[in-house]
Amino acid sequence: MLVIDISVNRIEKIDTILIHRIETKSDGINVYRIERPTGFEDRLIKHRYSDGALELLHKALHVILEGKK
Repeated sequence: MLVIDISVNRIEKIDTILIHRIETKSDGINVYRIERPTGFEDRLIKHRYSDGALELLHKALHVILEGKK
């Protein structure tokens, strides 16, 4: 699970984003689900593990921000 804690000056915690890998496929593409914030559990994210955590965070933020419109 990828855990991103959002804070101000590392003192005041604002929020947490939790991204959980729910399926590992043989072709290297994994499937992830956003568990926090809630409300995005049905939007699955496909991501290649070797592309790194920041790329996964980018995909998750896109889902979250698009969902808030």
